[in-house]
Amino acid sequence: MACVAEARGGYTQPIGAARVQRERLFVFGYGFFVWYISESPLHQIRISAKNLGDVAHPDFCPRCFWVKLHAKKLPYQIFPGIFSSIDSYTRLYMRGHLERHQQLPAWLQGLGNVQSVYEGSLHYSKFNILDDTTNILLTGTPDEIFMLGNSEYIIVDYKTARYTGAQDRLYKIYETQLNGYAWIGQQRGIRPITGLSLVYMELITNEDALVHGGNLREGGFAMGFSAFIHPVTLDLTLIPPLLEKTREIFDMPVAPACREGCKDCEQVESLIALLNGGHPYDQ
Repeated sequence: MACVAEARGGYTQPIGAARVQRERLFVFGYGFFVWYISESPLHQIRISAKNLGDVAHPDFCPRCFWVKLHAKKLPYQIFPGIFSSIDSYTRLYMRGHLERHQQLPAWLQGLGNVQSVYEGSLHYSKFNILDDTTNILLTGTPDEIFMLGNSEYIIVDYKTARYTGAQDRLYKIYETQLNGYAWIGQQRGIRPITGLSLVYMELITNEDALVHGGNLREGGFAMGFSAFIHPVTLDLTLIPPLLEKTREIFDMPVAPACREGCKDCEQVESLIALLNGGHPYDQ
């Protein structure tokens, strides 16, 4: 316990990995008040770099984020496994091509003079860093970290989606995700990281692809992809404020107010009304 000279009311604030509680204590027999500070450990939070990107999204809703932080598992979350399979195949193909030809395919030469891949673990259980200020463990699973000929590193994330560049409504999430990976990587000794890129793998579904004889297989058909490279600005200063905001929202004893017009919150309210005996068509 430590006494402090300035007293402005009891409150808590995060300092380091502890929550500082400033309280007023009446000293019996002396007729005056003193203030003391008590510290208790902050509950450690684990969050992925991608989920941290929710805070940077233009339609960010504090209430939805609070629920995601506190709920162990949300209902109705189904992610098709085909996208994970495509990502895995893409990584294997790029690594195989680099090993055989000592360079990436021509359509990825825009990434730079790539010489090799980072051989360390990119699994979130290993690729993570604890932020001492907020006691948040930031995790990530980068699709690939390439080393260039000048011994610099670049981080690449593959997206199976139509390329729309910065107009992608999820772009701010992706931007945070990649900078989060860089923030982790730099502190884990992967340095210097000098570039970040999204590589959109867009399905080729035009008429030419439909009639191309090479796409016909004995047991089915082949589907091609076009690659589009979108550089992302490296800005590690984005991450600490988002971690602080995450800490602030997590520590709220009850869910904060939702963002006005949040469709997810409206759906939650509809479900609550339904479970309380309402009719879905009343919503």
